[in-house]
Amino acid sequence: MDRLNKLSIAALVWIGTFLLLFYFTQTFISSFYFVLLAIIPFIVFLNLKEKLAFLVFISFILISSFGLLTYAFQQAWETPVQLAAVGIHAIIVAHIGTAYVLTKWIKALAIENRQLQQRVNELAEYIANTRVLSFREFNKQKELITNAMVRRKETGYLLTLRMNKWARRVKKSGIDLLAESVYTSVREHFDVVGKQDKDTILILLQNTGEDGLHIVKERINNRLEDVFTPETINKIEWDKEIVGYGRQATVKEGDAQ
Repeated sequence: MDRLNKLSIAALVWIGTFLLLFYFTQTFISSFYFVLLAIIPFIVFLNLKEKLAFLVFISFILISSFGLLTYAFQQAWETPVQLAAVGIHAIIVAHIGTAYVLTKWIKALAIENRQLQQRVNELAEYIANTRVLSFREFNKQKELITNAMVRRKETGYLLTLRMNKWARRVKKSGIDLLAESVYTSVREHFDVVGKQDKDTILILLQNTGEDGLHIVKERINNRLEDVFTPETINKIEWDKEIVGYGRQATVKEGDAQ
């Protein structure tokens, strides 16, 4: 039985126990407070880690069972009353148990969905709604371009823009806007722009020297000034790395020394 079918069964059990409890308690609990009490377990389990949520559920069963047993002895309940109390308590346990199971599986599905979405983004050629390459595709393009630059004895640069110092709210809404702004600032058919992660943008400039690098950086900064505040722009960290034939020559020179 797959998880979807299990979720459906658990949901039906939860609805069934909800209706039974409503029927037995409607004479002394108002509908509003009953619905509120029925929702509380969902809120509690959704906001707790799995192990803690399970501990809370087990603790509820033990404490409520012991408390009910103690109260029954104190009140000297007769057998029919005891059986009715045990039945209602069993329904309550089943109701909260299914709430625990539902929240556990819902959180698991949410995590799986998030992981699948990340995997789709990794496999996708472009980041959604932009012309910026995914990290996987960027690396493929980078390898092809750098190998070609080595054969042609050309030098290029790999620029890394990091937004680690951005506020979370700015980063969430601005990273794709930044990537698109960078893309429109470089040569469309020569340079490559990619997104490494939620904090990092990569730019590969082929057949570019120091002067060309300076021009590109100025162009990017001018474009960013139309989109972001100076404070936000100043928090972008820039790194550069020589790629292509220039890097190969530098490595050989370093080995010779």
